[in-house]
Amino acid sequence: MRIKLKGSSGVSILFKNNKGIKIVRKQSEKKEQIDRLKVQYSKHIFLSKLNNDLLRSNKPVLFNIPQIISSGNEGGNFFYEYKFVEGVSLSEALSLKSTNQLIKLIDKLVLIIKYFSTNSEYFELSYENRKFEDVLTDKIVNVCNILNLDSSIKNKLLSKLSSVNIPTNKTLCHGDLSFENIIVDKKDNIWLIDCIGTFYPHYWTDLSKLFQDIEGEWYSLKHKVKPDRFKNKQLTNYLKKRINEFDKDYIKSHNFFMAMIFLRILPYLKDQSKQKKILRKINSYLDKKSMN
Repeated sequence: MRIKLKGSSGVSILFKNNKGIKIVRKQSEKKEQIDRLKVQYSKHIFLSKLNNDLLRSNKPVLFNIPQIISSGNEGGNFFYEYKFVEGVSLSEALSLKSTNQLIKLIDKLVLIIKYFSTNSEYFELSYENRKFEDVLTDKIVNVCNILNLDSSIKNKLLSKLSSVNIPTNKTLCHGDLSFENIIVDKKDNIWLIDCIGTFYPHYWTDLSKLFQDIEGEWYSLKHKVKPDRFKNKQLTNYLKKRINEFDKDYIKSHNFFMAMIFLRILPYLKDQSKQKKILRKINSYLDKKSMN
């Protein structure tokens, strides 16, 4: 059995080893993917260490990280392998589980986010001397210029940025906390996979990724499946309510960060119809009033 899936860092190959254990192999296919995959591998180890520290300190284990089996180079390309987690992605769980079951999973995700928010041991040390606001400004200008977007979008993004309260601290974060990178096992334990070096180390980037698939319906658009808008709205409102309990500043900045999440997706889209839909989403979030 070998299942092969392509990704931005190369390919993921699911197979059974000679002991019958299911293994996921992450492997670069091009030279330009090697550095990105090595960063992903290093961050996987980084989060695994933090998770093990929680175990040793007898603190609650909020999330699990799959065990790495091996790593190396083959044919000039880098690879690493980890144990496959039996379960479903949170994206799949959206249609498989009831709203009440999903709310219980969101409660677990909120605990993970709160843990990230209080942990200043971040992975992306290259950003140690950079400010979040400056990095966001650079991201807006670079993406808009590269894609030759209408200047009105860039101006609206920069204007919205100047009006929100951007954090000055840095925190632990997953880097790509989309519903596809959250696995739920048979006991409803949360497993995090495919963590990457993010464009800035702060848990707000993870928060906006969580909203991307339920409120932003990115998973549905990406895979051309019909979203359950009623369920998504219930989950979105519940997640906002839980986040508002400990971080009102994020909620006030939510619409801007949703616009940023979709702006970051744009360069990777080749389908013009998807590009237009994402541009409409960006404009929609920019036109919304800040949440109180």
